[in-house]
Amino acid sequence: MNEHPLHEEIGQELIEMNLESTGCRPVLDAACDSGSKKKQQISLFVQEKNLENRLCKVDAIIIKQENGNDAVKIIIEIEESSFLPTKICGKYLTSAIAGRYVYKGKTIPIHKNSVLFIQVIDLPKLLREKDKSKKKEQLEIIRNEINKKQIGCIKQYELIFMDRNNQKDFDKFRDVIEKYLNI
Repeated sequence: MNEHPLHEEIGQELIEMNLESTGCRPVLDAACDSGSKKKQQISLFVQEKNLENRLCKVDAIIIKQENGNDAVKIIIEIEESSFLPTKICGKYLTSAIAGRYVYKGKTIPIHKNSVLFIQVIDLPKLLREKDKSKKKEQLEIIRNEINKKQIGCIKQYELIFMDRNNQKDFDKFRDVIEKYLNI
């Protein structure tokens, strides 16, 4: 049984979007692409690649060619287990101050004020929490506060509550990405 079913379904959705035909490329970590032979981690760095400079690992990114060069345009983080504000805000903030994604010796920049950060929350798991209505309301307040500020590379922040059994949630996810990438 897969430990991260929502990660898998988001990864599959990104593959099915056929982003390569638009000059974009999704990069998925192992939880989002368990069928892949390459068990990749997506590490974001503040400076050159070394463990001291690694800020965080994210679940997926989308890279887009601009003026002949690759750049990270979308960062995706999926929460299936912890909905604490420190977890939600922490991943956002560490991603916001990142300056590069490095993989197999290739550095891909993350430019200031240029990235869409999508945070996907597993809604059924959130609703199983003790104070579920307060928790969802708290996350919406966090979303609104984040969107009042522009920090580092993040231009836009989207918080998506997703139920794996609701196609409308996946449609919204897809629409947010397509709109941001102008595809």
